[in-house]
Amino acid sequence: MKINESKHGFVVKKKVEVSELNAIMYEMEHIKTHLKLVWLKRDEENKTFGIAFKTLPSDDSGVFHILEHSVLCGSKKYPVKEPFVELMKSSMSTFLNALTFEDKTFYPISSRNNQDFMNLTKVYLDAVFNPLILNKKEIFLQEGWHIEATEKPTYKGVVLNEMKGAFSSSREIMMNALNRALFKDNCYQYVSGGAPEAITDLTYEQFIQTYQKYYHPSNAFVFLDGDVPLDDVLKLLNQEYLSSMEANLPIEGPIYQQPVQISRQVVDYEIGEEENAENKYRMAWGNVIGSYQDYEKVIAMQVLSDVLCGDNQAVLNKALLEKGLAENVYLAINDGELQNWCQLEVDHIKEENLDQVKEIVFDTLRTLIKKGIDRQQLDATLAYLELNLKERNFGGYPQGIIFGFQVLESWLYGGKPEAHLEYGKIFDDLKKKVNEGYFENLIQEVLLENKHSCEIVLKPSKELGKIRREKEEKKLTNVLNSMTDVQKQQLQIEQKQLDAFQQAPDTLENLNTLPKLNLEDIEAKVQKIPSKLIDLEGCKVLKHLTETNGIYYYALYFNIDHLDLDQISTLSFICSLLGNVSTIKHSAKDLSTKIRLLCGTMNYSINTYEKTNKENQVYFKTSFSTLEENEKEALQLLVEILQESVFDQEKMIHDILKQRIISLKQAITMSGHSLSMKRVLAMVSPSGVIDEYSSGIAYYKWLKELDDHFDFVALKQKLESVYQNVCFYNRLTLSFTGNDDTNLEKQALYLKETLKISDALEKAIIKPFSIKKEGIIIPSDIAYASKGGYLLETSKITPLASNIISLAYLWNVVRVQGGAYGTGLVSRASGFTCCYSYRDPNGKESLKKYEKCGTFLKDYLKENHDLTGFIIGTLSGLMPLMMPYNIGKYGDLYYFNQKDEKARQEQLEAILNVDKDELLEIAKEIDETLEKGGICIIGGKNQIDQCDLDEVISL
Repeated sequence: MKINESKHGFVVKKKVEVSELNAIMYEMEHIKTHLKLVWLKRDEENKTFGIAFKTLPSDDSGVFHILEHSVLCGSKKYPVKEPFVELMKSSMSTFLNALTFEDKTFYPISSRNNQDFMNLTKVYLDAVFNPLILNKKEIFLQEGWHIEATEKPTYKGVVLNEMKGAFSSSREIMMNALNRALFKDNCYQYVSGGAPEAITDLTYEQFIQTYQKYYHPSNAFVFLDGDVPLDDVLKLLNQEYLSSMEANLPIEGPIYQQPVQISRQVVDYEIGEEENAENKYRMAWGNVIGSYQDYEKVIAMQVLSDVLCGDNQAVLNKALLEKGLAENVYLAINDGELQNWCQLEVDHIKEENLDQVKEIVFDTLRTLIKKGIDRQQLDATLAYLELNLKERNFGGYPQGIIFGFQVLESWLYGGKPEAHLEYGKIFDDLKKKVNEGYFENLIQEVLLENKHSCEIVLKPSKELGKIRREKEEKKLTNVLNSMTDVQKQQLQIEQKQLDAFQQAPDTLENLNTLPKLNLEDIEAKVQKIPSKLIDLEGCKVLKHLTETNGIYYYALYFNIDHLDLDQISTLSFICSLLGNVSTIKHSAKDLSTKIRLLCGTMNYSINTYEKTNKENQVYFKTSFSTLEENEKEALQLLVEILQESVFDQEKMIHDILKQRIISLKQAITMSGHSLSMKRVLAMVSPSGVIDEYSSGIAYYKWLKELDDHFDFVALKQKLESVYQNVCFYNRLTLSFTGNDDTNLEKQALYLKETLKISDALEKAIIKPFSIKKEGIIIPSDIAYASKGGYLLETSKITPLASNIISLAYLWNVVRVQGGAYGTGLVSRASGFTCCYSYRDPNGKESLKKYEKCGTFLKDYLKENHDLTGFIIGTLSGLMPLMMPYNIGKYGDLYYFNQKDEKARQEQLEAILNVDKDELLEIAKEIDETLEKGGICIIGGKNQIDQCDLDEVISL
């Protein structure tokens, strides 16, 4: 396409090469409505579509968050109640979601299948431009909030409960407080997701007015990535929507916040009734870095974040930790908005030490400016960050989705869409500036003499949760008391209408409006992983040869099935120490610098695997990524860490212990569903017990016990004993992923020459916990409820049964009707099957619903529903998107789980040719398993008290 060329009502405004992505970016605009569109054309099979709207909150009601949920609840062309869920059931999507940010809402999808990509695009476009919310108030009541008009009325709603869960996090509370202080005159002062107490002030009328103002083509930004059928997308946009619409005035803003300097403000946050409040104060400084155009400055601040607070050897951490005044320090860079800002936070301080902490922080920064930053540290961090950005490893997100986020970070404000996609020149310039005092000047400008800054202190409160609940109850009582009889009758009518809406199934006619894939539209074939198991120097080596852009990935798996549970916990703690404590050759500081110079990542973990026969495997895994030219030196550094780490620095080790406790407590509060399922698995499986003692509640309690009765002499002895009993060459499986294995044999020989050989080691006997009903109290108003156990027989088609139950049953009764933010049934190849809920307002009721999963499936199958969609959705989940950086990860996983290509293909074919009688057998087993299964519910005391439990633990 050429500049000024027109196509389906769009004109090409700009064409730019994005060389680092091997892509061409086309910037287009719809002539009539001024909808803006960007296409990042590159050779990428996984196609991405996303439509974003500039959404600028004017209060804390979370209206845009509720809209994000609600527009995906049916539209004019597709009048089903949950098209989003129907797509989850039947799509080959590699990403399907919607996201609310501080100033925008983004609806992205991606798929490798052309037909699926167009189907998803059609449904999403109709959702945002023709949603049923305009005449279906029940959607607002369900997704936003309503008064549950029962014997004891309560507030209920999906977004309301999601945000109650979010506000359990002290970090969320700190972030909101900093935003309010820094941006008191623009939209960033508000909680875009919604503050729970303000969500219930939003009216349906305000909700609709907000939609009509913001969800318009003139305020829309469409992003495309990959080998998309551009002509089809442009034609769809123009013919179906834009040609019949008129241009609106553009949404102005967000406006720049003029500099403000806010002195210390104190905000309460909730802690548990049994927690020690003495050292739980948190202190943070917010500082505006600059505008979205200052991208080099943002990258430079990310470099400073690592130099100042990257680990316990970083200057700010060391200054505070050595004096015992705090337990954690970090510098977070908050970009992607009109004005980027940073958050320097110090955690776990005593109230009387707040001023001293502040003095040390700023004195340390001033000294750093005066003496200069260690150049080697800066060089190491620049190398480390550049490698990570070059890798473009975005975890579970497809690359195209993240590219969409990055494009919007500039495009939304009138900047160049491509501005945040390339890093090469930025790093070249920053490397030149290292010796020019640039980073020292940045500390002075952003952190010390910033005219746009604030200071927030979070104060721990054991009463806050009780006060908040009483306040909500009082508000509800006042609302009900102020209602006239007519209004109360209307409330009852709305409740009945909502119940009827939620319980009524979609008609077949409505369901048939959705575009669907047919089985012949998909190729049910597992992706080949270029894996080969070979023997090198007597070592098992998993070799995955694939193009990785000059980055090599190594993983070393040491069999540790000889360790008992206390040793497992000890090794898990050692994982937190390795790379952070000194070795014989390097101080902790020098080691930290060298890791950054050589590696993009270097990680340590305990991994369990269950073969299909339920046999337990447990490994100590260490892995790293490095550039091809650093391969040899990086492996040598890793071996040094594995063999020569020194555990003699009491203060350093105690600090890391306290930090690990903090991070695990945060995980329990914010991701309780995974922790509660892990706890249930431990009731039935040795693997689950190992997971519990390496990363679960049991490990948290082990760490707490260690801290409460800290005895360094005993701990040092324990650490050294386990450390010396793990890394044996004859218990090693080596994994390599890269495009050239020329040096692999030399690396295996080096490992053989340096690692020890063990004598025969007896496998430790690890028994599951007993089945029980367990509650774990956290400071929160919501719950995470899990129940499960092992099926008597494993089956290749169990994932299909789980998919049907999750999306046809649990989604309706636990999320839609129950108000939980998330729910599902997880089934593993080993036979472990578990229901969970996420940010659930009534865990007790969810536990009851789980017991009917199998019965539901039996009834569903007897009604002879078409399973095509569920089959496709299940196949999609078993055919994950594999990028170069995770090819080896999947190859290793399949090897240890004994799921070779043949086994994986057989599973796909079994699901494709499903036998309903076998599904009925699975349904029967699921009923029996869940009826007798173990229970773990993590939640607030009010939630736990409602349940009939065998044991209750307070954290």
